[in-house]
Amino acid sequence: AGQRPYGYSRFFVRIDPYLTFDADNEIRVECRTHLDSRWYAGAGIYRDVHLVVKNPVRIATDGVRVTTPDIEAERAVVEVAVEVENSGAVTSTVRCAATIKAGDGSAVADTTSLVTLLPGTRATLRHRLYVATPALWSVDGPYLYTAEVELREADEVLDQESTRFGIRSLQLDPVQG
Repeated sequence: AGQRPYGYSRFFVRIDPYLTFDADNEIRVECRTHLDSRWYAGAGIYRDVHLVVKNPVRIATDGVRVTTPDIEAERAVVEVAVEVENSGAVTSTVRCAATIKAGDGSAVADTTSLVTLLPGTRATLRHRLYVATPALWSVDGPYLYTAEVELREADEVLDQESTRFGIRSLQLDPVQG
């Protein structure tokens, strides 16, 4: 189904084309050594191996990105970009909800949007949320928020992801560095 020549790199293999549905399937992860190593003749798998089961309409792998492009004392803008994909055979309209939660678990901002995906397509939803009087992340006070994203079709939850992040800005200039 797939291969990766370097044991330290993260990668994904779609195995659903190789599965027999409504039957038992054997999934093997093998490691083979070859005579093509540059500096180390050993072999191995150096990362965790996971079997990920998702719906045909889902949040893409590594599909949630959080940025904080504008930060002031009274409010911070948090942008949550969500890549959604449809590998199913039918067009689907789903609701994507994004919620920002403070360190104590309370919701400080939320929004929802709809997206319609044709079969075999992807879309990126961009949510812009505002956090009032943000607690800024620093080395001395590493305050973290959580962005929770949920995909729903009618009353069914199709997928969900959460990402922890800190509100902080970095700036470089030629005078101050």
